[in-house]
Amino acid sequence: MIYWRLFISFFKISAVGFGGGYAMLSMVLSVSKGLGLTVDQFTDLTALDLMIPGPIAVNSATYVGYLVAGILGSFIATLAICIPSFIYVPIALRYEASIKNNPLFKFIMDTIKASVVGLIIYASLTIILGIILVGDVSLNRILDSPFSMISPFALFVFIISAFVQIKWRRINPIFLIAIAGILGYLIG
Repeated sequence: MIYWRLFISFFKISAVGFGGGYAMLSMVLSVSKGLGLTVDQFTDLTALDLMIPGPIAVNSATYVGYLVAGILGSFIATLAICIPSFIYVPIALRYEASIKNNPLFKFIMDTIKASVVGLIIYASLTIILGIILVGDVSLNRILDSPFSMISPFALFVFIISAFVQIKWRRINPIFLIAIAGILGYLIG
């Protein structure tokens, strides 16, 4: 049953999802592919995550749940992603004093941080390729003809946005997203 698959998938993501929403995106991507979503839909999800207020993990679960199974699927996936937090937080608060300065715990957390960086990089590369490349974004197709799949407009917007954000860090990313959306509407 699709509702049970949604619940279990997002419960697992939240139960082991260290590093916040961006680190969870790679896990959401793998779940999304298993549920039949495309890379284009995943990149749409990341754009919506930036525009809609709220935690990335919750927004992602809500979006994927809705695409897969409608309003009820949205509710079930959102509930599943929230439940582990209601379990973990009271336990962590109860034992905070005993684990706070534990060297083994610090070592474990440092190791987890390294894997979180890898998960964020994976999700970022998937999003970048999903936006810049046109059509079927399979690895074989990318290796066969990488330049024939590039969307020049998307690549241009990506490079300019990255340059502006790096050069002038005080510019609000929401402003860049709005400008890119307007350009996409006018040109597309």
